[in-house]
Amino acid sequence: MGVERANNILDKMPYKDPEVRRIKAREYGKKWYQKNKITHKLNAYKNRRKYKKQWDEFKASQKCSHCGMQHPAVIDFHHVVRSKDNPKVNQLIKNKRYRAAMEEVNKCVPLCANCHRILHWSEELLKKKKRKRKLKKSKLFSKSCKS
Repeated sequence: MGVERANNILDKMPYKDPEVRRIKAREYGKKWYQKNKITHKLNAYKNRRKYKKQWDEFKASQKCSHCGMQHPAVIDFHHVVRSKDNPKVNQLIKNKRYRAAMEEVNKCVPLCANCHRILHWSEELLKKKKRKRKLKKSKLFSKSCKS
């Protein structure tokens, strides 16, 4: 009885070796999850529903900063500072990353779908005009250099 109790205590002691600690933690985590699987899944489900509800309420409170349209189905979030590193808010929501989505929304402006599309169309039009002007200048420059 004494040896068995001592071994049991040793099994619960922290391990100094990081590899052994990682293995033991993984084993413990698996055992805990198997014992608490139903409770864990239920809590995860409740939390997802709670965050989804908060997101839906937040989105319903937003209105287009351009035309004033206020309906959660048409509100998009436009990044003020565009970068390839900016995650798309709809992808964050789709992946159930509500906190990250809320942080990302702080960098955005709410627009209705129509105003958002028009804004991007206008931006592309300006880019095309700038490219044409640049191309004309470079052609004019190359012609003047040849003369």
